[in-house]
Amino acid sequence: AVKFKESHFKKQIKVKGQRLTPYVK
Repeated sequence: AVKFKESHFKKQIKVKGQRLTPYVK
């Protein structure tokens, strides 16, 4: 379940743009 959530989160980040990229790292 955690992996799925992370994948979805990453997808949302891509959709929003590189603004949240630093947050992921």
